[in-house]
Amino acid sequence: MWRRPTFERFQVELLGHFKYQTANQLRGCSAAMNHEAPTTLHWAYQAQSEPPDIAIFHSAEWHAHKGGVGRLRTLTLTEGDTTIAQLSLRELHIPGLFKRWVLQGEPHADGVPPDHEAALRSLHRFAVAERVDLLSCTFNMARWAEDATRAVCPDGTVESFGTYLMDLSVGLEGIEAGMRSNYRRSLKKARSATPRFTDAVGTQEFTELLASSYSHTGRSLPFGHAYFDELLRRPQVPTICVGIYGDDDRLEAAGVVVYDSSRGYYLHGAARRDGLHGAAILLQCELMRHLIDRGVSTYDLGGARLETTDKRLAGIAAFKRRFGGRYEAVGRFEWAISSRGRFFTNVLKKNLNRVEARLKPSR
Repeated sequence: MWRRPTFERFQVELLGHFKYQTANQLRGCSAAMNHEAPTTLHWAYQAQSEPPDIAIFHSAEWHAHKGGVGRLRTLTLTEGDTTIAQLSLRELHIPGLFKRWVLQGEPHADGVPPDHEAALRSLHRFAVAERVDLLSCTFNMARWAEDATRAVCPDGTVESFGTYLMDLSVGLEGIEAGMRSNYRRSLKKARSATPRFTDAVGTQEFTELLASSYSHTGRSLPFGHAYFDELLRRPQVPTICVGIYGDDDRLEAAGVVVYDSSRGYYLHGAARRDGLHGAAILLQCELMRHLIDRGVSTYDLGGARLETTDKRLAGIAAFKRRFGGRYEAVGRFEWAISSRGRFFTNVLKKNLNRVEARLKPSR
């Protein structure tokens, strides 16, 4: 029977100190890693740290809500006396067969912007030493800089991804002034209908709205109302929930944002296709207004693919682009760093994902 991992506060040193002259002395280190390495590498490997207020997706409380396969780890990469970065991952380990690390977000560092390339190189060295077979980062909210991932990961392992960032420091009027003109007209029309706004939405009606939106693309909703009930009850995962109701008291649009001290992230949302004109645009403006009121400086619209032949994904990217935000290119990757990892990636990937899906707790 699957059991949700517990998150006792403890720290365990796994590797101690590694002494070597160059990175090539680590087994499996690729030619791409042929660069001078410090004589001493020291990685602290811990089960949990205090949730950093600059990165909500690294917090244990978020992962306790999200669930997933494997053991949650918070990893501190330290070389010599310098801490390069911290990050979190889930470790899926089948002893003697396979080990996979699934990154849960980008690297972060206390008080300074992290060097993504240095963090990824250090992480790779550690993963090789720990006999990891597959290093994955496919989480939509992970923000690894694309140039760093392409500089470090082998060709063919990185998928172009990105997101649009709204600068909330200019205020809502400044944001609306930077939108496409047709968005401003739609926003004006939606407001003229005097819809009712709420900061609480029934999870049942919210999931029904989301399910309807998913069904238009031939997909089913991957979670139920219990998922939202649990999310909104977690005080250590700050959330904003906005609902927009029409004259007949029908839910026209609703969305959920999670946020930390630096960013708000658009997590889930939908608007009725046959409902209030401009409701989807109005929803985003209301979410941004709440973030501004809380002093959050940046709104992350939750991911976009610019290079895609999928009409649905292209439409989502176009919708987000027209708000006028800055595009941030990020890289998602699936990196097999051992021969065993390459075998699982090339031959058994679909079966592996199916097994992991079955191991997940039902909601």
